[in-house]
Amino acid sequence: MKKLLPVLLCAAMLLCLLPLEARAAAAAWDGTVDISWYDPAQTEYTIDTPAKLAGLAALVNGMADPAAKAIVGDRSYLVSKKVDNVMLVGAGGGNVFDTVYTGGVDFAYKTIYLTADLDMGGRKAADGSWTGPNWTPIGGKFPMKPQEASGDCLTLDTRFNGVLDGQGHTIYNLYCDRCAAKGFPYSMAVGVVGFLGGNADYANGGNGEKTEAEFKNGWQPAVRNLVLRNLSVSGSIYGRRMVGGIVGRVGETSNGVVIENCGNRTDVRNTDSKGVGGICGSASGAGTIRGCYNTGTISTTYTCPAGGILGTNEGMDVYNCYNAGRIDTNGAQYGRGIGGHDTGSYTVAGCWYLTGCDDDPASNGYYKGTSRKISVSVTAADQKTLQSDTVIAALNANGAVFTQDTAGKNGGYPVLWFETQPRTEVCQITQTAAANGTFTVSRTGEAAFGTSVSLTAQPDAGYRLAYFTANGAPILGGYYTLTGDTALAAVFQKVKTATITVPEYDAFYLAAARTGYRLTADGMEYVECEALHTADTVLEGNVITLQTHSYADAIPVDGALEYREGYQFTVSGAEKNADGTYTVTGDSAVVIEAVRATRRKSWLTFADISWYTGKEKTYTLTTAQQLAGLAKLVSEQGISFAGVTIRLGNDIWLASIDGSSGSCTWTAIGPSLQKPFSGTFDGQGHTIFAMEAYNTGSYAALFGCCVDARIEDLTVCGSAAGEARASYAAGLVSYAKGCEIEDINVYVDVTAAGTHAGGVAAYICDGTAMQSCFSYGSVSGKSGVGGIVGLCYSASDTLTGCANFGAVTGSGTGAYGTGGIAGRLAGVMTKCANYGAVGGADRYTGGLAGYTTARNKTTILASKNEAAVSSSNTETRAATGAIVGNAQNLIWGGCTAAGGSLPQLGRSGKGSEKTTAETCPDYTAREAPQDADLPESFTVTFLANGETVAVMTGRKGDRSVKAPELPQLAGYTAAWPAFTPTGRDMTITAVYRQNLVSGGRVTKSGTYFIPWLASGEITIAGGLDVTLIGLDSGTDRFDNLTLTVGSGTKLTLQDVRITGDRTLLSLAGKNTLTLLGRNELIGCADASGNACPTVVSGGDLTINGTGSLQLQALVNNAAVLGAEKSKISIEDCTLTLLKSDKLGFDGGAFCANGADVTLTNASFSGRTDSDNVAVLSAETVTVTGGTLRVEAEKSVHAVLGCVSLTNCGLYASGHSGNSAKTVSQTTGVEALQTLAQQSGVRTLAASGFADVRAEDVCLQDVLTCTAAGIMTGTGQDRFSPEKPMTRAMLVTVLWRMAGSPAAQGNGGFTDLRADWYRQAAVWGAQNGIVSGTSRTTFAPDKAVTKEQACALLARFARTRGVQAAADAAPVYVAECSAWAGSDVQSAYALGIADSYAACLAAPQASATRAELAHMLSDLLQRV
Repeated sequence: MKKLLPVLLCAAMLLCLLPLEARAAAAAWDGTVDISWYDPAQTEYTIDTPAKLAGLAALVNGMADPAAKAIVGDRSYLVSKKVDNVMLVGAGGGNVFDTVYTGGVDFAYKTIYLTADLDMGGRKAADGSWTGPNWTPIGGKFPMKPQEASGDCLTLDTRFNGVLDGQGHTIYNLYCDRCAAKGFPYSMAVGVVGFLGGNADYANGGNGEKTEAEFKNGWQPAVRNLVLRNLSVSGSIYGRRMVGGIVGRVGETSNGVVIENCGNRTDVRNTDSKGVGGICGSASGAGTIRGCYNTGTISTTYTCPAGGILGTNEGMDVYNCYNAGRIDTNGAQYGRGIGGHDTGSYTVAGCWYLTGCDDDPASNGYYKGTSRKISVSVTAADQKTLQSDTVIAALNANGAVFTQDTAGKNGGYPVLWFETQPRTEVCQITQTAAANGTFTVSRTGEAAFGTSVSLTAQPDAGYRLAYFTANGAPILGGYYTLTGDTALAAVFQKVKTATITVPEYDAFYLAAARTGYRLTADGMEYVECEALHTADTVLEGNVITLQTHSYADAIPVDGALEYREGYQFTVSGAEKNADGTYTVTGDSAVVIEAVRATRRKSWLTFADISWYTGKEKTYTLTTAQQLAGLAKLVSEQGISFAGVTIRLGNDIWLASIDGSSGSCTWTAIGPSLQKPFSGTFDGQGHTIFAMEAYNTGSYAALFGCCVDARIEDLTVCGSAAGEARASYAAGLVSYAKGCEIEDINVYVDVTAAGTHAGGVAAYICDGTAMQSCFSYGSVSGKSGVGGIVGLCYSASDTLTGCANFGAVTGSGTGAYGTGGIAGRLAGVMTKCANYGAVGGADRYTGGLAGYTTARNKTTILASKNEAAVSSSNTETRAATGAIVGNAQNLIWGGCTAAGGSLPQLGRSGKGSEKTTAETCPDYTAREAPQDADLPESFTVTFLANGETVAVMTGRKGDRSVKAPELPQLAGYTAAWPAFTPTGRDMTITAVYRQNLVSGGRVTKSGTYFIPWLASGEITIAGGLDVTLIGLDSGTDRFDNLTLTVGSGTKLTLQDVRITGDRTLLSLAGKNTLTLLGRNELIGCADASGNACPTVVSGGDLTINGTGSLQLQALVNNAAVLGAEKSKISIEDCTLTLLKSDKLGFDGGAFCANGADVTLTNASFSGRTDSDNVAVLSAETVTVTGGTLRVEAEKSVHAVLGCVSLTNCGLYASGHSGNSAKTVSQTTGVEALQTLAQQSGVRTLAASGFADVRAEDVCLQDVLTCTAAGIMTGTGQDRFSPEKPMTRAMLVTVLWRMAGSPAAQGNGGFTDLRADWYRQAAVWGAQNGIVSGTSRTTFAPDKAVTKEQACALLARFARTRGVQAAADAAPVYVAECSAWAGSDVQSAYALGIADSYAACLAAPQASATRAELAHMLSDLLQRV
């Protein structure tokens, strides 16, 4: 055959010279299948008729279409194997298993050549329907009987692993409809070639997992040099999932696949997910698509990724391709000009697409999400540009495969060279030697025009491959298509290096890791996620990943702040990537700086609203928490308190409640006009001390917005301020509309960065009356700044008997209206006095008022200014006066001003007149109040490392006590917690945190964080009480880290997950292990295949806690829990012992011989599927309460040892025919089942619950959640899968996932009756995961709706640092509540609700426990 190949090639080239009509001499396909050409001994074949091409499909598929007209040839070559119970789709599609047909000839290491254009006989009717023979794709997972809706539709599971070389020929009039009536699981991988590369799924045990096909000698399945088109109407390819014009799906192979020099002009459409594309529908394997184009229409009726070249991509490089076809995703906005996916590692470069051809405006032609492993360079062009020589030249960077469409065959868009003028010349390949590296071309010498060659390079140490060249010009990727004599070369460049600095911080742990190359003694080595430390050398192109862990006890230096989630990174010498990583440039040293995010501490965090019943007309507040509760009720629940009186029963101290320095920020009572305070607030002569009112926007005061309210008999001390441009700052109230304010003393320094600042009120209007109000603090702002009120807006407003004693300052350009009493005045001022200096910066500064309005008559009577008035603006128009700066429409009389040269009125405008009135009385300043209950002196004791460092004394009101120098301890980071003296005796204890590193030794009790990427050994001395905290992420694990623990230690593990080839937890003597969160210890084989001896080894052990521990051995001859002749007690926790069901196990034991094992109210689950292995190997096994779940599928030993069961649930599954006695050395499954008949022992289902059976869909989800310790039963052996999940149940599950953190109080809820959920509910509310159903109720027994479940899980994920991608595609959720919309979208984007489809149709329906178990199983994989 090889001798005939040149002849065949020449004949094919000569045939290509003929006109299209002459070339299409083969008759249209009539449905006949011809396999007569096949000889299994050959490796090369030619096809010249449609029937023979159909024969190729039949040989690969193992059968012909049942509708075939005839089969020509030896039918014995059509070999098909029926395989039952194969997974067609996984959990995301409902776990569908059914029969498939596989076998056939995969044509690996064989090549098929087309030697003629092929008319496939399809015809399109006027109504748009198609008739003619229905094409059967070459390999795939589609039905041979697509119309069969219920019976066996003959679903295939076959692959094409050969090479299909079109040799420049065209397949046209193709009609392919493989859309299964039985559903989407039965129609996948549809195209001319349905499934290119890989193994059938059944070969992997029928579980639907992708498997990689191994090929020798670099063999790559391929489709090349082929155009799929139609003469006068569009061709049609139709399927449900993974549908492509040339290839439906690419599978995984050892060397990748190739699709090159192919064009598609047919219409391609699908109805479901997983991708639809012009060249390839879905690529799950690696390979290359190059030199291809699409001008056909690509469409889908589902929310499915669609692309001009490929729909979804997990590994295919794409070079020098273009798309001009329309992409229509039915409004879902998933259509991309080239394609997209955010999974895998590959390059897309040199590609072009027609502007406006797609419907995903955010993709820019290719969607890659935030993946840092995908490099994309695609360009949009209008029609004229895309048809131009410029674009053709760009597409031909790796060989002149494209040319102008001079014949108009492709709508004027570029065509492949063989579509216009076939070339027959022979090309010469030369390879140029490369400096600083090794360069190889797959072939040299002579080759036919259009031959593709592959290029490989190996840089010398310290160098990298910059690019390949062809005839001196740079090319893309490692291939070239010969279109003339070509000299190929490689260019290497020296790698730039830099040093890195990874600083240490007191408030958090910062880790850095690189992915990329590192220098070694022998050259360079590629590494992934390698830990980096200060002074390490990094290379140009290294990708740096940063990870942090927050220390829970860390406190900011500024005591007014608290840490919140989030960090800000600055990395010099690197460029930031879209996914948050950094790529080293090599131009300068890499220095990392990290800042932990902070926010001002807020009193709302400590708010107590338990005092409010909603039924009383009078409430008395006695604590700062209750006062904060008033602000919370108004701000968050919109309660105005109209008709209600609030009284103070005590002085209130608003210094920090947590003992740290700086006050908590006060949030004003009444945040807006929509949520004002409208009640009566009676201070009853009490004082509010140390208020620090602060706002990032407006309204910084004790009260924000008040409407028709009354505030009386109150003293306020502290400060009020806002961020840049923040307005409306005041000592008492920011905005008062129609209010009464009387008998007020304010000792507050007020600063408004923006407009309107007043000592008592910033803005009053609509008849607000202020009487006997006195201000003693300084006031500053920009415009409308007054000692008592910033802006008095209405003629009906009154100021009577008020006095200011503090400095008033207007600052900045535009500071219009600065006055001792009012900055701007429109009402009536009577018997008011100013004793504080007044300073303006721009216009209108006055001793009493800066400006009186021209809108109405303004009155100032019997008032005086006793202080200096000045302005930095000396222009006449600045209008500075001893009484009023700019007087418009003013009636005034009986007013006096202190000496000085200023006129009483800086400017007297139209309508102003002077009258007579009595004089103003004198007012005497009062001293600032002190807390009467405070002692005259107090002490602050400072303790460090158990010893007193200093005792400091302060006097009443003293806030200046400072901490002494802190003694340092080697190997520890030490810090005094920030604090504020309370005026009473207090003790401050230093915080020591050991710098825990691999090889380190813990010698003191305490809490320690295991840093990211830790390995080696950490030793914990005996007799200690130690807590180890692992990684926040639910997917990360420590590799080969051993914890060695001395005798008598109380060890707590929280979220510690370790895998390794050695003993992972080594215990000496008698110890207690407490579990918090989700912990895993998994033993595996080392590089030589040797097993770890045990996962956990040691002496007597008590295991307890609210968390879970999974112990697993993945190797032979390993004990999971090994403690010979010891006592093991498991109490109140969840313990799972597992052995991988994919590996054999011989002679090992899950618990070492001779041990006494006691389980008390615990959930124990153990499994082995290996011969001669016991799930538990012990002297005695005593179970009291809880559940025991044992699976020994092959072993005659379920439990090795004497077994005693009392009042517990039992599930025993495994080897039958075991006659072992109940009490003997060996207790088999049947003996255990006999025990279950005893009184007080309950038989469980496979799940460990009597109401979750082996055949139930929710079984695996229930097992996952119970093994993780986040869900338990609802009663004795009951899981209640169909029972609605209550609010208490769900928040408790999330609380357990968070490690069961302590939470104090009742959160203001009055209906938290049961202890099992009380802390969880308070924790959930404090962390913004769940809120009450009213201001005082949590409603723990109320069922959770599906949209509420999505919302709570999405919010919890955010608290764990897991966010949905900003550009995640939306899903349509019918009748979803507005409040839940964004959280439901996040749940779907995160994959938490992937298969929770019922939420789409009924978001307000109750969620069952089974449905929540499924969502939580998905959530566990992400947090």
